Amino acid sequence: MGTAGRDGGSFGFEVETLVEHVGVHLDVLGGVGEIGRVRVGFTDLTGGSRRTALRERVLDRLAPEHPGVAFGFDDGRVTGRGYYVGAAFGIDVTTPEGEVVNVGDGGFTTWTGALLGNAKERLLVSGLGVERLCGLMRPSSQGESFSERRRGDPFTLSGDVPGGEDD
Repeated sequence: MGTAGRDGGSFGFEVETLVEHVGVHLDVLGGVGEIGRVRVGFTDLTGGSRRTALRERVLDRLAPEHPGVAFGFDDGRVTGRGYYVGAAFGIDVTTPEGEVVNVGDGGFTTWTGALLGNAKERLLVSGLGVERLCGLMRPSSQGESFSERRRGDPFTLSGDVPGGEDD
């Protein structure tokens, strides 16, 4: 995903886009099925000047909307430093076997500001690793496979549905 816009002050654009991106990714994960415990770790890349805003305006807002997800700070994050600016996040899943798998990542870049020659321009980029999600999928407790649960889903290709236009 990518969302660009102009800084209106008070970290407002950053807050809204972080909430939007993380919320969309968590909604996608919620539709995947049983994959394990999900944790979102935020990193303040400003040396701490945005930590309170991240806590109060992002984490505290997302937590009630996603009660099964753990939210916190990842101050020890190494990846993305120097690439992302301002704030970044990572989404990890802990499998039932205890393995921690990073399935998503995002942060702000300077790309649009550099392209447009305007330091007020912001860009949040993020994504989920589909191949990592596929590796985490397990059959549901009712015994049906992931592909069987998807039958009839509006996003299933017609050729994958019995009676579809290719049948």
